[in-house]
Amino acid sequence: MTTFICGYWKIKDNVKHSYNNHYKKLIPKTFNILKNCNIVFFYDDDDVLSYIKKHIQTNNIIYKKISIDSLETYELSKDYLETCKHQDNVSLRKINTKNEKGLVHYDREYKKSGEDSFRKVFTVWTSKLFLINKTIDENPFNTNCFAWIDISASRFNRDIGLYTQFYLPNKLFHFGAGSKYYGATITINASFLIAHKNIWKKLIPLYEKQLELSKNSKYAHDEETILYLIWKDNKDLFCDIKKYKLLIRFLHIGKTGGTTVSKCLNLKKGCHNKIKINPNDRIIIWLRNPIKRLVSAFYFAKYLINFDCSKIDYNLNLKNNIAPERINMKIKNKSKYMFSKRFDNLINTFKDVNEFFESLSSKNINNKKNSMKLINYCNGIKDYDYVGFFKGYNYYFDNGDFINKYYKQIIYIGTNENMDNDLNNLADILNINIKEKNIPYFRKNSYDTKLSDLAIQNICNIFKNTEFKCIKQLLDINQISKEIYENYLNYNI
Repeated sequence: MTTFICGYWKIKDNVKHSYNNHYKKLIPKTFNILKNCNIVFFYDDDDVLSYIKKHIQTNNIIYKKISIDSLETYELSKDYLETCKHQDNVSLRKINTKNEKGLVHYDREYKKSGEDSFRKVFTVWTSKLFLINKTIDENPFNTNCFAWIDISASRFNRDIGLYTQFYLPNKLFHFGAGSKYYGATITINASFLIAHKNIWKKLIPLYEKQLELSKNSKYAHDEETILYLIWKDNKDLFCDIKKYKLLIRFLHIGKTGGTTVSKCLNLKKGCHNKIKINPNDRIIIWLRNPIKRLVSAFYFAKYLINFDCSKIDYNLNLKNNIAPERINMKIKNKSKYMFSKRFDNLINTFKDVNEFFESLSSKNINNKKNSMKLINYCNGIKDYDYVGFFKGYNYYFDNGDFINKYYKQIIYIGTNENMDNDLNNLADILNINIKEKNIPYFRKNSYDTKLSDLAIQNICNIFKNTEFKCIKQLLDINQISKEIYENYLNYNI
């Protein structure tokens, strides 16, 4: 999740905007953007605080009272007032007159608002990053991501989802700006800045250094011009949100709990099939003990294949059935088979999963052949019918090639065994609030999931160079723990 930092200080004689006619109208809208978010709010006026409390839409907010003259850059504002006074406006107008920051601030913040107002406005603008730094050090909500948002950010015509969506932990993300610095377009709009705490800790020393370097530059600066100067030499640290086209791809492997994950977090899933990965995509994967996954897939298939569709006299959905779409499709198509003649018959060849696994080493040629055909379904062998949920890791991971190629784009791997905790962790990463656990219908059954030693040995031998190999690759790239890996090599009910 993200901690959002914002604040408001009334500044007498500031001609840019008034509290009553501008900010009071925008504050409710901005806090609507931050509904149910973690917020640290800075202020110095109790009347402002009273108004803020009327419009807050979260229980997770901390109020911090601090005067402008206690902010980090207040003393430095003396130097910036002087450098503003010495700005060469004649020469600057020859370079640019439209939206030139220096000219705007000289006229509005200095000449029209006055020296005291200039210092205070400059202090508020340029102290944003230091308030972020202070909040990171305290980290009251124990988050990794921190964002500054202007209390008037709602004045912009932006997709509000962009404020709370997931961002990679490798850059500072910001909106673009249209103002100028010596005629050049400033790339950064500081009304909203979001980054992982490690990026902030890398950026803030650069910001401090640039503030010192620019204090005698004879230009009327603000925080955006300072950030722009940093950007010129550190472009890899910054990313314009509008150019940030990141797509979260959920690789939905059957019987791992993928439907629960997608429903709880509103993720678009891969529909039990391979997914095409683009360079900007980020991947989420859910796992389950490979043997338990196949046991579950076997009984899931057996349940559906032997489901009596003739007795359905109610509307099927995930609240009352484990596979409403599949059953409705069979009814609609008036099909004799739930999946296909071959797959349905193969599943019903075996009375239970133990017989299926034991037959992998059977002396009965037909039993062994039928059991290996089901393994082919698990591996997604060509020319076998598509039964998505039955396919295992070897199919989805292309026998390991998928992991080798895209491991850097995997942002999270969760497990069925640790569902609640992993769901919450992923929700934090994606900045998604889980309002309720929309767990699909769970069918308690009487199927025997016990496996004999022979059955376990057989399936382990089969999985050695397929499922277990893929799981080992995830361990090798530190995407799963050694504990999970070792648990996945065994089968315990």
